[in-house]
Amino acid sequence: MIKVCGRRGLAVLFLVLPLVLVAACGPLSAPEPASTGASATAGAAGIASAGATAGAAVSASASPSASPTASADVEKMIGGPRAGWPYFSDPYPVYRTSHGTSVADPHIVFGTSDAVLLCPGQIRPGCYTRRPVVITMSEAITAQAAAAGTVIVATQNHNPFQNDDGAWSMALTVTVRQRSGHPSGHWDVVLHAHPAGPSDPVPTTWVADSVLAGSLAVSQDANYDGKYYEANGALYLLYSKRLSSGPARDGIVAQRMRSPRQPDGTAPAVLLQPAPGTGFTSEDFFAGDPGSSFKLVETGNITRIDGKYVMAYSTGDFEENDYKIAVAWSKTFLPPPGSTYAKLVTPDPSNLWRDREDVSYLMQSQEPQAPHYVGGQVLAPGVPSIVQDGRRWYLIFAGYQPGGQVPATFNPASRQPYLVPLCLTGSASIIVACTR
Repeated sequence: MIKVCGRRGLAVLFLVLPLVLVAACGPLSAPEPASTGASATAGAAGIASAGATAGAAVSASASPSASPTASADVEKMIGGPRAGWPYFSDPYPVYRTSHGTSVADPHIVFGTSDAVLLCPGQIRPGCYTRRPVVITMSEAITAQAAAAGTVIVATQNHNPFQNDDGAWSMALTVTVRQRSGHPSGHWDVVLHAHPAGPSDPVPTTWVADSVLAGSLAVSQDANYDGKYYEANGALYLLYSKRLSSGPARDGIVAQRMRSPRQPDGTAPAVLLQPAPGTGFTSEDFFAGDPGSSFKLVETGNITRIDGKYVMAYSTGDFEENDYKIAVAWSKTFLPPPGSTYAKLVTPDPSNLWRDREDVSYLMQSQEPQAPHYVGGQVLAPGVPSIVQDGRRWYLIFAGYQPGGQVPATFNPASRQPYLVPLCLTGSASIIVACTR
């Protein structure tokens, strides 16, 4: 059944017991945060999909042919003949401190490309324009790399942050390799950068000056997608970290900071990681390689909703069609010891993900017969952020334009930023698409 919530023409869907996609407007109770590596049942959680169809109710245990397809309005953030090259990977809204916690500003979106996207009014498809961003290495960073016999060959994840005093910092990921080594032997390091020019409305010239995570001298796995987040008056660096090597597992951690340039010396806390043991098949990084055991969750962009911390995250490989978007949550920014943010999990009776149960993804293009499929509108959706503009909520993410046969590997140069409206009905446990 369908009910209209709030504005005219907007229907919402969410998942409720007994695991049936229905429409409603009231809140549901959310699951408890998961113990480390565990997950919460999607049926009890009430989190729905941005790809659910506004139409008849669909049982989660129905035949694959009955699974919902996308009808939400997935739109490009930039468009038209003057938009420039379509590439804009890893869109990330600027976070500012407000009353001791971080709040995302969706009007200013950085990423991995050397540009920032600016939208001067109400955010909407096509409202963003590009402004060039310039990032350089300080003499100190250049000297450290030279002394270690390494060279910085690229930058990514340009993620600025503004504190209560108005001061700006950037958590910047750089790619490093041995100066005399083969270019393929590279690794990532998270650096701090400071602005080197005016802020109108945000600095666009930055200088990297110190190491935050990883090493310029020693090859280490992961250590990328650094970003600042303030919770309860304390500053943290969130980033992707290698949690184990046998088998390889990458997760999202939070490192407490003394200042934007200096960690406080404590070990980072794990916020989210792949399921333990053999884990969920859908969290495989190499989905097409059954011999690989590498799994990861990444991104970890956090938004306060209804007093809870809601994390939008990604799994899979961003260059393949197995990249997809999910949501986890916690009552506190740092979960209790032995716990992580709670993933939303649902039974998989049709074995679409080759597990008895798996994550209830918010948006995916990997399995056409699985719920929340959006392959007709965008491929490999990932790197999500849940943002608010006035009273309206949106999901910002990156993906590839569909058309023709889906390639085994995408060309990253064609990755683009997208947004879709979300409809939140008064509870952090209800995150749904607004369909027209």
